[in-house]
Amino acid sequence: MSADKSGSGDSMMMCCCASCGVAEAGDVKLKNCTACYLVKYCSVKCQKDHRPKHKRACKKRSELRDEILFKQPESTHLGDCPICCIPLPLDLGKSSMMSCCSKVICKGCNYANQRREVEGRLKQKHSSLSRQLRPQTTTTYCTQTSLLLAPSSLMMTLNCARCGKPDAPSKCSKCKTTNYCNRDCQSLDWKRHKKEDCIITHKNTKKKKKPSAVWKYSAPFKQHSYWLSLGYGIDYADVMKVVYDQFIEAVNGMRKNQYASDVYINYPLDSQTDYTIIFHDEALLPHWREVALALEINSEKLKSEKTEEDKKSRAYDALFGAMSLPADMMEDPSQLDRIYNDLYSDGDGEMGLRCQFVADKVELRKEVLDIIGPPLLLCPFDSIRLENNRFDREGILFAIDLLKQNKSMVSLHLTGNTIETDDDFNLLSEVISNHPSLKELDLTRCAGPNITSVSFNSIFLASKGLKTLHLRGNDIATDGSSIIADCLATNPPLQELFLVGNALNDDDAELIAE
Repeated sequence: MSADKSGSGDSMMMCCCASCGVAEAGDVKLKNCTACYLVKYCSVKCQKDHRPKHKRACKKRSELRDEILFKQPESTHLGDCPICCIPLPLDLGKSSMMSCCSKVICKGCNYANQRREVEGRLKQKHSSLSRQLRPQTTTTYCTQTSLLLAPSSLMMTLNCARCGKPDAPSKCSKCKTTNYCNRDCQSLDWKRHKKEDCIITHKNTKKKKKPSAVWKYSAPFKQHSYWLSLGYGIDYADVMKVVYDQFIEAVNGMRKNQYASDVYINYPLDSQTDYTIIFHDEALLPHWREVALALEINSEKLKSEKTEEDKKSRAYDALFGAMSLPADMMEDPSQLDRIYNDLYSDGDGEMGLRCQFVADKVELRKEVLDIIGPPLLLCPFDSIRLENNRFDREGILFAIDLLKQNKSMVSLHLTGNTIETDDDFNLLSEVISNHPSLKELDLTRCAGPNITSVSFNSIFLASKGLKTLHLRGNDIATDGSSIIADCLATNPPLQELFLVGNALNDDDAELIAE
């Protein structure tokens, strides 16, 4: 009776938590103590609470289990494993013959070698015993070759991996090397097989997907419903379709053209809407990332143009590539040069603007500048037009960095982007005065409410190399100073000076006229 009660108690202990007594049912899953496998727990907390009571029995059971597990006979008639020197097991299924050297090793050493090959990502396999490369041959070796060379022994590879029955007809669909007699045996053996054999063989035979060689614009386009849900009108949603096409055209041009390409992202001028700017939205960030990646390609094309002829070839491609010209004009290069010079020359025989980055009436917040800023700083555009972008001070400093980094820049437009402090104006003036190639500067409507006329004096003093200077709409007042007249007198290259919309009087007009 006592034995029956004891057995019943052990059975109940295995079916409920050893600490709180909750039974394994429904959502409650019990886990074994991993040291002794005698008791189960429903949670880590219960295991910790019960640890003082269970520790002694657990330790005793673990020592007994280890003794049984690792107790081996001193030797067997099969000999020892030549790698780990442990007697080979009597169970023939736990040993393997290496096809490269015909030596028998235990499955533990064979498994360790397979793990080493997977973790080291070795393309050509090595022998577990000799560590030498296996011979290149068309013969397929079975990793589960049995101990004896007799044909009957070789047929053991077709035995069921679970019950051992011969001539198992089915194979594991992943590794294709392990046989089973039926689905039940495979299900019972799956927990062991997926960790030991199948995962290694499957990793080695898994084919890698080849990357697609064709680039495709991948940024998603938001439909009208998205913009309408944000409170914009149907006209603004139509505008965003046009802007989406601008992104695609700009990216395709930079990626696919033989030469460097212009970039235009701007609010359509012919759009009849209540809005005058493309507002910032998270949905546009993937499109800016596409632009940033294409800018890196465009940068390499621009940097590869080492001579004036290279730049002229690129401009010809951009100007005449999509035009249908008469045959006589195509045969006469002088006519092409005349058209090119009329459109691209600045009037003094020098080459004018040829490659531009334009972002007009597009809100550029910090998130966008962080994406396009690094590649744009490295891309030597001839002209940068950042207009009406609702810049904060970080945007202005970014524009100044662009001018400082790009020594080949000919034109810089900052129309409608407010400069808030005199310090930023002075910093811009310093960069302009030291720039070797800048010819045009547009600061229309850039003066913030705290900007004084002294700041514009620094711009006038720094503009001695400019040919065109736009200072419209800044409420500039000279207060009787002759700074504008002095700028004109000391700067012979200056051909155009735009001062509409400033607080100038008749006295200033007389000084300028003189």
